[in-house]
Amino acid sequence: MLFRWLYILEDQGRLIEAEQMCRSCLESYELSSAVSTISGLETLHRLAGLLQELGQLEEAEKMSRRALDGFEHYAGMSLENVWALDSRYQLAGILENQGKLDEADQMRQNMAVELER
Repeated sequence: MLFRWLYILEDQGRLIEAEQMCRSCLESYELSSAVSTISGLETLHRLAGLLQELGQLEEAEKMSRRALDGFEHYAGMSLENVWALDSRYQLAGILENQGKLDEADQMRQNMAVELER
């Protein structure tokens, strides 16, 4: 349900409100120690995307790395593996936007090798 509202807010260009909603949800997950659940990780991933859109790249990178680390923990399951790949793709874009081209390129090359398996 949260993600539907976030998409609506984003479509309306209300990124600050979407960010605030996402942060509030993440805070709830952190308070209940549930941030490492799939829903908590999805929230981290979504927040990283919003921060990237808002140009807050350093924080976006931090959130994206947290989400990726968590999703890789669950990578043996098919849906979570998709989220892990999406998180890697997102992080590569954030790194590229920050001018960290070598790291972004390496991450994309690793993804290509993994997808070929």
